[in-house]
Amino acid sequence: MLNKISLFGMVFVMLLLSGCPKEPPEEDIVLNAPNNVRAVSSTTYSIVLTWNEVKNADMYFIIEASSSGGLTSSSGKPMGPSYSTPYTRYEVTGLKKNTTYWFKVYAYNSKVGDGPVSSAVYAKTWDS
Repeated sequence: MLNKISLFGMVFVMLLLSGCPKEPPEEDIVLNAPNNVRAVSSTTYSIVLTWNEVKNADMYFIIEASSSGGLTSSSGKPMGPSYSTPYTRYEVTGLKKNTTYWFKVYAYNSKVGDGPVSSAVYAKTWDS
């Protein structure tokens, strides 16, 4: 009787494990640039950014650029203050009133690193 139960238990565990989703191998993980990135002024001192979810992204980084092109480092990534979030919405606060700000977004995956950078978007904070 004990052998039948043990055999049943082993088969049950094997069936459970075979049905579990597996992570793709690192070489199969692809990150795209976030698309549909939008910037909207929400107050005198803040701007809300939103974008579509990127498959395989663990985190997103928002880069404040100085203009539509922004400044770039030797790696080609824009330079400037950076913000991070696991969500597809972020409110940048502490900005100056009546000022135009440009932003770019990129996805990050812990196994493959940074994805490509989105197109630049901008919004102007309110005057008062």
